[in-house]
Amino acid sequence: MPGFIAAKQTQIVDYFILRDVTPNGRTIGVFSGIPISEAIVDDFGRHYIFSGIASRTWSGKFDVECLGSGEFILPPGLVYRMVRKQKTPWWRFLAEQMMPKQAP
Repeated sequence: MPGFIAAKQTQIVDYFILRDVTPNGRTIGVFSGIPISEAIVDDFGRHYIFSGIASRTWSGKFDVECLGSGEFILPPGLVYRMVRKQKTPWWRFLAEQMMPKQAP
């Protein structure tokens, strides 16, 4: 059964790893030879801001239990927090869909 727990932990860690990101903003430092960008953008257009350095378990794996809500890890261990866009209220969204588009 311990093999199952280890496999599950590895799978869980993979969900919190950021890949294919583009730096967005100024460089605020260096960690393990990698520049730390104050913000990044992923391939889906989601924005993240630098939040800190990831902790590791005794086995050297990233400790995802220490991540806050909306935080993800960019190897080699940089933590970025997703910037959530403000949602449009349902009634405003519906009104915008029903209003005819005005010519410029």
